[in-house]
Amino acid sequence: MAAASTISAGTAIRGRLKLDGDLEVHGQVEGGIEAGGDVTLGSGALLKGDVAGQHLTVAGAVNGNLQGSAQVVLEAGARVQGDVAAPSIGIRPGALIRGRVETSGAGGGAAPKPRAAAEKPAAPEAAKPKPAKKSAERAAPAPVIPKASGRGKKTAPKKRKAAPAPKVPALKKRSKKAAKRRAH
Repeated sequence: MAAASTISAGTAIRGRLKLDGDLEVHGQVEGGIEAGGDVTLGSGALLKGDVAGQHLTVAGAVNGNLQGSAQVVLEAGARVQGDVAAPSIGIRPGALIRGRVETSGAGGGAAPKPRAAAEKPAAPEAAKPKPAKKSAERAAPAPVIPKASGRGKKTAPKKRKAAPAPKVPALKKRSKKAAKRRAH
């Protein structure tokens, strides 16, 4: 492995980073990071993009997915908006995350699927409704009969009227003399 690289505070990088060694970020990165070693995001770090590496330690802000092939640790003060996947995940008190957290089968190296494309997990066995023992106990649901108002006439639901537009007083036009006096 190569030596650790550092992106210091006050440095902003736009683009995808791919490296074989370790990386320490204290500045801003707009783009993904793919590291063969450990990735550490300091408390002042701001990252917009996906991060993949062996061990990820996050104390700053990330807007993207985190994929650790060994471990992901979110330190106090970390703010993550995206999915987190690794065989071992640690979330310290004070860390904020908005996204999915997945620990099983995360060692494959692929980034987690976006939330819209992810399948819904199957409901646990305890949450599934149990069938009734006797078919006689199952009753057909009662038909829904709409309430009639008046003399048996079916009426459509009343539409709400839009709120009236606020009245604005008209502005008076000034005469040329009044405008001249005002200007002086």
